[in-house]
Amino acid sequence: MKMNRTFLLISAQIFLLTTPTTSHARSGYKTEFLNLYGWAANTKLDSCALCHGATKSIRNSYGLDMEAWLDSGKGVSQSLLMIDGLDSDGDGWINLDEINGVTFPGDGTDFPTSGECVSGQTRPCYTGPAGTEDLGLCAGGTESCVDSFWAGTCVGEVLPSAEVCEGLFDENCDGTVDDGCPACTDGETRACYSGPSGTENVGECAAGTESCVVGVWSGTCSGEITPTAETCDDLLDNNCDGQTDEGCGQCVDEGLTCPKDAVPDVCCSGFACTKSGKGKSATWTCQLADDGGGGSCTPGSGARNDACSQNSDCASCKCKGNGRCG
Repeated sequence: MKMNRTFLLISAQIFLLTTPTTSHARSGYKTEFLNLYGWAANTKLDSCALCHGATKSIRNSYGLDMEAWLDSGKGVSQSLLMIDGLDSDGDGWINLDEINGVTFPGDGTDFPTSGECVSGQTRPCYTGPAGTEDLGLCAGGTESCVDSFWAGTCVGEVLPSAEVCEGLFDENCDGTVDDGCPACTDGETRACYSGPSGTENVGECAAGTESCVVGVWSGTCSGEITPTAETCDDLLDNNCDGQTDEGCGQCVDEGLTCPKDAVPDVCCSGFACTKSGKGKSATWTCQLADDGGGGSCTPGSGARNDACSQNSDCASCKCKGNGRCG
């Protein structure tokens, strides 16, 4: 009998030494919990159900997460803070949001019914004018959920700004680069040519220079040379078609017939032009020059009242004593 009483006494002592008292549990866990989350005092969270299930001997998921940090050597407050960002009960709400909403973070059937979002959640955002997002330099950003509500700050977004006249970007996001900017800078120049296509840099034709005046191109192409009528015997391509003196009389052989009204001594660059026959049947012929050339005579007048020195100077009449054809 004495042995049985001794056994019972020893067993009771072991039980007391190994079992935490209620006051110890409150001071070790709930007190520190309420020190961190004072608004939870006198709510349903101010109970053992915060960390335990149906019985005190069974910890719920929140209690088990905290216990894991306790076992790693962290204190109670440290352990509680370490699991703030966890969703211990897997209901889509992190522990801190559940505590803020006064719902059990270890009970998946109990979660906040107020608020807009889950803390840590993000969503795309843009606060610029409609139609400008992703146009030009403008771009959307990201808004975060803080304490169950959207923060109202769109981080990283790029909004329309005043246009910078650099010729590269659309800063005001209207789809046009450098709109409203001057076309050019005063004093700036650029090459220009107003002649027909295909004639620039052919023959005598050449480009000129246009200048910027008060932010606008002047419209005047200074120094350009455009096609003109061909000038015979200047050895130049005046009409810029790739040929020189085309369409002009060429000295090719002796005996070439000249027009009836040809003027003597101006045929084929100075070759003498002589007349054969009289009156309307007279013909004019370029004489052979030392270089073997011949050609057509330049038409002259020879009409009535034109100056003359002999009858041959007149096309169909005689040279009068007054030195005029008549």
